[in-house]
Amino acid sequence: MTIDRGSIDDDLRQFEATRHDITHDDVDGFEDCLKSAKCEEDIQKYLKDHPQLLCVDMRSGHGEWVIPKQKLGIDYVTDFLTCHGDSGGFRWHMVELERADCRLSNKNGDLSADVNHALGQIRDWRTWLENNLQFARQPKQKGGLGLHEIRPAYPAMIYIGRRKDITDDFNRHRNQLRDNAVYIHTYDSIVDTARRFATTYNPKDGEGGFDGNGGIRFSIPSTESEG
Repeated sequence: MTIDRGSIDDDLRQFEATRHDITHDDVDGFEDCLKSAKCEEDIQKYLKDHPQLLCVDMRSGHGEWVIPKQKLGIDYVTDFLTCHGDSGGFRWHMVELERADCRLSNKNGDLSADVNHALGQIRDWRTWLENNLQFARQPKQKGGLGLHEIRPAYPAMIYIGRRKDITDDFNRHRNQLRDNAVYIHTYDSIVDTARRFATTYNPKDGEGGFDGNGGIRFSIPSTESEG
């Protein structure tokens, strides 16, 4: 398949973001948002205004993009689609947000209603993509959605709740879901990883960051904190 680089740039340019822009103020504001948010829309709005925070799970050398409220036909709207480019092409993630005060599991050990709602959203989005894949991938200038190389089986990220509410039962369930490329994290995972990027790329006085000679004094772990 021949890729029209110009169409890709036109479709994605407005959604460019990078983890290199994360600052401690961004992370402080996000923590305040999580404490005060009345609904998931409050969190969605903050992340829309600070899309770099959703770049923390990307491993990219060829661009990063964060698309808010992507419509999938007339029935569905994602919270976000994120994408990064690498030597193999484009890697997409579906992102579903739930409230920060949601329960993660019930007393009987089953996943909570809020987690199951999020899983239902992911299933609906994937089914829609399976049935409308050509339209989704088609450049916008040709009437499509411009989601180049997207696949229904690409990973889905669910952000919900806080780390303090994690239980052994919840961990058991979410480990099983990884077999279907569904990854459930609490919002603390964004906070922790974003904080490390801020320390590296935009350090406060006395922190690590770059050494002025192109080297990094603070090393970012290859995997995020579990949460």
